[in-house]
Amino acid sequence: RRKGNMAFTLIELLVVISIITILMSILLPSLSKARETAKRLSCLSNLKQIGAAQFVYVDSYDGGFTPGFYNYGVNYAYPSILKESGITDSKSNIFLCPSESSRTWDTTLQCFTGHYGLNFNIAGPLKLNAGEPYRDFTNYGYLQKLSQLKNPSKLVLACDVISSIGFWYDAGSATFLAKTYPNTRHSSGGKTWNYLFADGHCETIRSFEALIQEPQTYFYRK
Repeated sequence: RRKGNMAFTLIELLVVISIITILMSILLPSLSKARETAKRLSCLSNLKQIGAAQFVYVDSYDGGFTPGFYNYGVNYAYPSILKESGITDSKSNIFLCPSESSRTWDTTLQCFTGHYGLNFNIAGPLKLNAGEPYRDFTNYGYLQKLSQLKNPSKLVLACDVISSIGFWYDAGSATFLAKTYPNTRHSSGGKTWNYLFADGHCETIRSFEALIQEPQTYFYRK
């Protein structure tokens, strides 16, 4: 080779390309896993903030979490109830899971659906008294005040869901509605869900079966 000629030979170029290809095959799965881990942790942070907003509501109102759904005169889901209460904006990013690509805004419920659902078995429906909506914490088994919960650190308050704003177990038919089943969008080689518990702490759980789905328990962790 003449002095000063620094051009690569074809063999040298092929060797460099091969090395880069090998490095990419090693690094890309790790980068993808790291990216999904970051999204999962961001999702846990969202749930933590939703929990904080719920506790502000508990302290400010009747001792119970927001109704999962309110349909007397107007239709609101729990994020829009938090907004109407002046606690947080229903369009806030805390209601958007970073691992969920859908950004479906429900104009009726005034919130995003398919991201985080509330446990309707403890934060659920309202009743009417002389035409006025209220929550019956005494006679309605699905509905409880925070102070009534025996073990809030094991009771699920909210989690990743599929195309819904809540999840619940129908004790009457002993059925867990498939539409509301928690989403596995954080999975990496297995089933993984993010959960907010009724004491405010959050966890990633790799098996939903670890949570009891039977009447009188309503999503307690074993």
